[in-house]
Amino acid sequence: MLQMIAQNEMNTANGQEPESAEDTSVWSDCLDLGRLLDGMDELNPRSFGGIIASLIKKGLVESSGFGDRDDTTGLTDDGFHAWREMKNNWKAIS
Repeated sequence: MLQMIAQNEMNTANGQEPESAEDTSVWSDCLDLGRLLDGMDELNPRSFGGIIASLIKKGLVESSGFGDRDDTTGLTDDGFHAWREMKNNWKAIS
């Protein structure tokens, strides 16, 4: 999910690699437009709410919700650093 938020077609980075957490805010109803890395499994959109709730509790994601079309979800600074580390490690094992 961190990858789907970070490299999403609908955030400021426009699907490219973001430079900071501020570049990762995306409309919550567009999370499925995130770009997965080779070998990553697709997530069921019905599980997005639970996954996001778990990541919020861990301090990795912030979200204004899922009920309104203007609701957004994005990485926190800690989430951005976790995503960057995950991505670097993913490249190393790929």
